[in-house]
Amino acid sequence: ARKLREQAYIVKVPLKWHCFQTLIQKAALNRCGVLNMSLCKVFGHKLGMSDEEVVSAIKFFHILNSMLYYPDSGADDIVFANIHCLIDVITELMVTICKARNLNIYPNSDIKLLAMEGIVSLDFIRKMKECSSISRSIPHFVEKLLAIFQHLRIAVKVKNYEDQFFI
Repeated sequence: ARKLREQAYIVKVPLKWHCFQTLIQKAALNRCGVLNMSLCKVFGHKLGMSDEEVVSAIKFFHILNSMLYYPDSGADDIVFANIHCLIDVITELMVTICKARNLNIYPNSDIKLLAMEGIVSLDFIRKMKECSSISRSIPHFVEKLLAIFQHLRIAVKVKNYEDQFFI
């Protein structure tokens, strides 16, 4: 325990940034953990933060892994205020693959294509429980999610197929 205390470090966070994080995370509870950047800016403005300061705070919390934000991914207008929602999407994909492979049962061609070849379509992801609930509050969420997956090198667009990705 003593060694852990010696290795620990203190991160100083401006009070309004801490309040901003709290507001964002509470708002995200009603929106499946994902918020539009415009809504984040509204909360920031209420605390006297400029648009630039809001983005800086979000990037800061991204570095601390308490929020996820990928401005260079093509999904720069969404913030994962609850990182577990992104993990839940990936988990749902993996559970679908593992169940199909373990039981050797493929209820439809989309699941077979995913489990056997690692190829997933936009339509399949839209139908996933986690994505469909997030899509109600975030327009074009699936496309933005796949842009993030491409940015993180989790997915690659299949050549000559507009809506298919290799995961």
